[in-house]
Amino acid sequence: MLKRTTSSERIDKAVKRAVDYETTIADMARRSEKRAWRVAGASSVLTLVMAGGLIFLMPHLQKREPYLIMADAYTGTASLARLSTGSAFTEMRASEAVNRSNIVHYVLARESYDAGVVNERDWRTVFTMSAPNVRDQVRAERSASNPASPLALYGKNSAVRIRILSVTPLGASPGKPPKGATVRFQRVLFEKSTGATRVLDNKLATMEFTYKPAIQMNDADSVENPLRFQVENYRVDNDAATLIPTETLAGVVPPSAMPGMPGQVQPPAAQAGIQADAGTSATTQVQP
Repeated sequence: MLKRTTSSERIDKAVKRAVDYETTIADMARRSEKRAWRVAGASSVLTLVMAGGLIFLMPHLQKREPYLIMADAYTGTASLARLSTGSAFTEMRASEAVNRSNIVHYVLARESYDAGVVNERDWRTVFTMSAPNVRDQVRAERSASNPASPLALYGKNSAVRIRILSVTPLGASPGKPPKGATVRFQRVLFEKSTGATRVLDNKLATMEFTYKPAIQMNDADSVENPLRFQVENYRVDNDAATLIPTETLAGVVPPSAMPGMPGQVQPPAAQAGIQADAGTSATTQVQP
């Protein structure tokens, strides 16, 4: 009886240890499963966060940021300035000097004409500063088939020089650049063969412009137009409000040098001749 009790106790202990082992294995499996689900959940959340960040950064990664390299005239030291859509870029666009420079630069490049240099820089300047619709307008004006093109009117032996008379910004507000400008300018015809100049006319240019820093340009165009100045509308009219000054042609005697003109000092011989003519005329009138 005692032996059976002892054997039964041993069996119960062995069964209990086996049950405890299986319970332990089951608990470990459940814990491992929970740990795996937690890791999977954290990985999923991290993946979603990374995907959202990548989607947010994609437009910025594809955009080209313009840079302006400035060199000191005395020391030659170069400094790099980044042009962006931040407050510094807004302040630069709102600067009166910067806007005036871009406006004058555009009008000089578009309205002046010299067959020898028009394709070297003026053409690139006008195109980099013009919106697509304005580029089409420039192409039509400069087309060889246009009888009113500068090449047809002035040829290769004459050039048109531009004198800026005034620049008036339009639609300016504090902290923001103006939306347009009116430019009064004078066109002067220069004859290369003789060096003579004469005033053609006075014009009034009206333009609408903006800044588009997101426009992609190559290095040469970026140097020419680093701030992405874009003219969206451009019109030129005759300016009747500005008087045209008298110009003297080279090799042509001015009207003030003609004999008998008021305000001219005549040489002695000419004065004597004029007085003699006047005396003769008076004598002729007195005679019956």
